[in-house]
Amino acid sequence: MQKEIEEELSEVEPLIQEARSAVGNIKSESLSEIRSLRAPPDIIRDILEGVLRLMGIQDTSWNSMKTFLAKRGVKEEIR
Repeated sequence: MQKEIEEELSEVEPLIQEARSAVGNIKSESLSEIRSLRAPPDIIRDILEGVLRLMGIQDTSWNSMKTFLAKRGVKEEIR
């Protein structure tokens, strides 16, 4: 059982590192641009809804998403 867990972790860990790096590369200007939209494209809405739910935020309205993106240190919080 321990070996199976270690094997699975060895497969997942590179994905986690890649995701951390990707989040770290998001530019503040990009977050500002997204927040300035009257309504987000479906793909952005879907991604943000998933992120908010993973962060324990049940309100996935556009206003809630914009508030979340405006928080100081949001990238670090996601990572």
